[in-house]
Amino acid sequence: MNELEFRVNGMTCAHCEQALTAELLRVDAVIGADVNAASGAVVLHYGDMVERTAIEGAVSEAGFELVSWENESS
Repeated sequence: MNELEFRVNGMTCAHCEQALTAELLRVDAVIGADVNAASGAVVLHYGDMVERTAIEGAVSEAGFELVSWENESS
């Protein structure tokens, strides 16, 4: 399993975490997501390959703004 970390602006509560998690899980190859509204941190767990544009689209669809990519590791 691979991980991708990024930061998101605009989350304020547990409902925000749930909404973003639900959108991210709709992206192909995404297995799970650890979303923290307080820090804006997201750790995305995925299988083979995930398209960053799809992640950006999911964040936007949930009503938030992706502000930075942290790191990528396998």
